[in-house]
Amino acid sequence: MKLKTNLHFHTSDDPEDPISHSSFEAIDKAAELGFDAIAITCHNLCAVKEEYTAYAESKGILLISGIEKTIEKSHVVILNSDKAAEQITTFDELALYKKSNPDIFVIAPHP
Repeated sequence: MKLKTNLHFHTSDDPEDPISHSSFEAIDKAAELGFDAIAITCHNLCAVKEEYTAYAESKGILLISGIEKTIEKSHVVILNSDKAAEQITTFDELALYKKSNPDIFVIAPHP
């Protein structure tokens, strides 16, 4: 089965990027474009809220919690994360977080 996904984008919730579109607008656009799942990955902030998840579900989209975390001067996307991921500052801490949260998925968002 193939799914259309976007696992790395920002919204106006992002504290570090001046993004004009809200999470609701991003969900609307994703639905319009036929996405099955998306992940909001704001910089150093887990921005997914229950109301975003419910809204995405009403549009037929799986909303994945995520964060684009700056760790040792590198950007790392952590999917299926929670607020605890906001406190990670080293790759050793990320490894411990992964060990206690085996369902997370870690990717490099860009070179």
